[in-house]
Amino acid sequence: SMADMPAELKEKGGFVCKNLFLKAKKPRKGVESDSCLWLISVPEEAKVNLKEVSKSLGYKDELRQAKPDVMLETLGLKPGGVTPFGVINDSEVKVNVLLDQ
Repeated sequence: SMADMPAELKEKGGFVCKNLFLKAKKPRKGVESDSCLWLISVPEEAKVNLKEVSKSLGYKDELRQAKPDVMLETLGLKPGGVTPFGVINDSEVKVNVLLDQ
């Protein structure tokens, strides 16, 4: 998790991101193949309003953090180790990826 990141890595410069693995309760209306799974990557300091993100993606209910077993099953990753590169393990192409600027 971001809290566990060593201070020396934060000081090296570059762009540090936090990654959120989220799941919607129900698929979006009109989107037949909606897996409801999202990996969202934002700058470390960004505040993420899940209500606004959910609405902008077309969900009625707020996205929530996906359960660890779903993360392990789809990405082969454990909590604290989520990265956009994890989608390479998503053999069923279930996870949608959203990268913030």
